[in-house]
Formats: sequence, structure tokens, C-alpha cells
Amino acid sequence: VRSTDVRSLEACLDTLQRGSLPSERALSARNCAQLFRLMQLALEYLAHLRASHASLLARYDDVAAAADGWRACAAAYLEVADGFLAECADARALSRPRLEGVDGARTELEAADAVYNAALDRLEVRACACVCLLCGGG
Repeated sequence: VRSTDVRSLEACLDTLQRGSLPSERALSARNCAQLFRLMQLALEYLAHLRASHASLLARYDDVAAAADGWRACAAAYLEVADGFLAECADARALSRPRLEGVDGARTELEAADAVYNAALDRLEVRACACVCLLCGGG
């Protein structure tokens, strides 16, 4: 499929799907063999498209899961920071244990952000590969 003219193949798909082979009684053995090869190539191409789309969908799921993780870490960070600020206001002093809690929550949020960005990068790579395939770039 990689070395095939994808646009030409796609132009034939409708004819292959709707064509009536029994009405073509004058096809030579050579033309039948060529038609069979074209149909094989079309099936390989469609199977490749399906696999590419399934892979892209899996990447979307990865990004959604990473986004959920980021949101949970962001909520936890805000909650810990809110507790830190409230305790500092009440005591009129910095709370070292609360400050360390905020720092830990920030570290977890940064890690979740890295996971989310990596998932977005994988999605972008896969999406570009799908676009290249559809444009005939392989």
C-alpha cells in the first residue's frame, strides 16, 4: 500500500464496490487478473485505513485519560494550596508541613502535565501519519 498511488486507488473504490462483474462478459483473462489484483490492493488499503483509525482512536483515549489525571492533580494542588493559605492566615505564619504538601502536590501536577503533553505528542504524530496516508504520502 505504501508504494501505491492512493488517489488513483481511492478513485476506483466506488467502481469496485458498485460495479457488476457478471454484466462484463467481454473481460479477458488478463483483465480479470488485473481486476482481481486491484481488488486485493483496495482491500489491503481499506484494512490499513481501519488499523490507522483504530490506532488514532486509542491515542485519543490515552489523551482523555491523561487529561483526567491532570485535572485530578490540579484539583488536589488547589485544595492543598487553599489549606496552606488558610492555615497561614489563621496562624499569621508559614506552616512548613503545609508548604511541603503544596510542593508535593505541585510536583505531582508537573508529572501529570508531562504525561498529558506526551500523550498529546503521540496523538499528533499518529494524526500526522493518518493525514499523510490520506494525502498519498505513505
